[in-house]
Amino acid sequence: MAAKEDVGSLLDCRLLDLSIGKNMEPRCLIPLPQASFIKDIVWQRAAKYNFLVLTKEGKLFHGKYPDPSLTELMDGIDAVESSGIGDIVVAKQNNITVFSSDLNEKMIIPLSSELWLGVPMGGATLGQNFNVG
Repeated sequence: MAAKEDVGSLLDCRLLDLSIGKNMEPRCLIPLPQASFIKDIVWQRAAKYNFLVLTKEGKLFHGKYPDPSLTELMDGIDAVESSGIGDIVVAKQNNITVFSSDLNEKMIIPLSSELWLGVPMGGATLGQNFNVG
């Protein structure tokens, strides 16, 4: 199964035959709310909801294939990912939040710019030995 943003703000879901590299006919067309553009699509294999859609405007939606509708979960989201067991991880402002597959909040990890700037935190200095290249 693959999905792509289509003309007219539609999410176009298709089956792919990877052995011949050929697109099959659309399985469903899902209208995107508020004429949004897609930033990311995350497929949920082990979770209650089959996929998550993050718009460029930061709105996170969930959908259940083949139902042609999306339900808004939250807004202000910067990034989304899922685990093999169905947990959902979202980045929003200066926090990373982990949700269970049924969208119950499990953990919040606050991020501080101090961690990336080598500023001492609680007696330890992080980031000063980080070398790129």
